[in-house]
Amino acid sequence: MGYLLVLLAGIGWGTIGIFGKVVLTYGLSSFDVAWLRGAVSLLELAPIVIIMERGWPKMRMKDLLLFASYGLINGTVYNILYFKSVELVGASVAVVLTYTAPMFAVILARLIFHERISVQKVIAIVTCLAGCFLVVGGYDSVLIQVNTKGLLVGLAGGIAFSFYGVFAKMASARGYSPLATVFYYNLFGTLFLTLLRTPQAIVFQTANVSYIVTVLAMGACSGVIPWVAYNKGIKQVEVGRAAIIASVEAVVGVALAVLMLGEELNYLQFIGTALVVGGALLAQVERSSVGLLKGEPSRKPGNPVQ
Repeated sequence: MGYLLVLLAGIGWGTIGIFGKVVLTYGLSSFDVAWLRGAVSLLELAPIVIIMERGWPKMRMKDLLLFASYGLINGTVYNILYFKSVELVGASVAVVLTYTAPMFAVILARLIFHERISVQKVIAIVTCLAGCFLVVGGYDSVLIQVNTKGLLVGLAGGIAFSFYGVFAKMASARGYSPLATVFYYNLFGTLFLTLLRTPQAIVFQTANVSYIVTVLAMGACSGVIPWVAYNKGIKQVEVGRAAIIASVEAVVGVALAVLMLGEELNYLQFIGTALVVGGALLAQVERSSVGLLKGEPSRKPGNPVQ
């Protein structure tokens, strides 16, 4: 079940590009879209959290640094680095560099959780990276204008993205439910984005129904659903393996672009799609006997952390 939840998260994250392109047509900047996605997701999460957790989930003061770091690194820093990378080297290279995250996640999981780095994991990572490279057209030298600064920024974004599963696993080990974890992560991420730059002209100031529906759908499909699914799935799946499986996001993004935006796939992109799917499946074959973290508390859904 954990693998399916992580896969669902990857599929949900794959919708970010479609929603982003549509919302950008309303005159917003990429930073505004990032803030809007976080803020709307937070508003959508609030009533769900209150109902499912039977009130506001409690956060221990000693865990404040954990959630603040989670929101800062994954909700703020990653978004800034990603969009800066897009500006410097283009979207294709930026996506490829982002999906160096599984490699960094496996290393972090080894250092922090002592997860084993098997040959199968290495093969799965290389397969997914190669597939992502082909899917996003990273081989097209005409579209890619590589520069050192852009590559470094993109790699830094991949490192930041790799921390997502690490923080989720740590929060789970401390007894926080997936809903509570996602809520506080999103709260801090949105807060830091707001402090860096007060968003302009992004509130529902228009009577355009399609805009409102699109924004609400973006918050749910690319934010709430995948965040909750991933944080719930990470309780049953190793951090490194989860990062590899979530790489299907690139494939989903391209598939949606073809179906909804009329973009075309060439034979190399079809091969890349097969590689990503194959890598994700390979990551699921070798199941760890370790399971959940040692000492991870067992708690029933809805019970707040004391």
